Amino acid sequence: MSSESAAGISPASTRARPTLTLNTVCANLTLPPATTEGRVVVSAAVPLGVPVYAVHGTEDDTVPVSQSETYAGAAKAAGAPVQLLKVPGDHFALIDPKAPAYRKCRELVQQLLV
Repeated sequence: MSSESAAGISPASTRARPTLTLNTVCANLTLPPATTEGRVVVSAAVPLGVPVYAVHGTEDDTVPVSQSETYAGAAKAAGAPVQLLKVPGDHFALIDPKAPAYRKCRELVQQLLV
C-alpha cells in the first residue's frame, strides 16, 4: 500500500504527527484561547502543520456540519493538507465499533500511521 492516502495526504512527507478529527474535536490538538463571544476563532487553529481528516456524521444533530466545513475550509485556505469526510451516522457513530463510520475512522487512522 502506498504511503499516500486517497486524500493525497502523505504522513511520510511531514515530521509532524498526523491528526484525525472527529466532529471537529481534534486528537493531538489544543485549540488556542482566541475566542469571539465564547467561540473559538477557527483561523487561530490553522494550519496545524500536520495532515488532517475531518470526519463528520451526516446525521449528527449535536455538532453542526458547518463547524467541520468551516474548519476544513480555513485549513485548506491556509495551505494545510485537509480533507472533510462526511460519513453515515449520528454524533456517536464515529466511536461506536458496530457502526460503519467507526470502521471508516479506523481505516483513516491506519492510513495515517503507514
